[in-house]
Amino acid sequence: PLATLPQVFQVFSTQDAKGLSLLTWVLWTLLSVLWCVYGAVHKETPIVVSNLLYIVLQTEIVLMMMEF
Repeated sequence: PLATLPQVFQVFSTQDAKGLSLLTWVLWTLLSVLWCVYGAVHKETPIVVSNLLYIVLQTEIVLMMMEF
């Protein structure tokens, strides 16, 4: 999740997401959801927690992309 923070800060501070692909970020978010489900099924707390954080950050980017 830490690697995604600079992108979140950049999009938020510049209010510009023109260089980002909405499809890519939506797919990354869906992939994180799948990993979160996998972690829950296998009772792997680190996988669930890290992917929940990714889901929050990636969803924020997707929402900002749709807004800006």
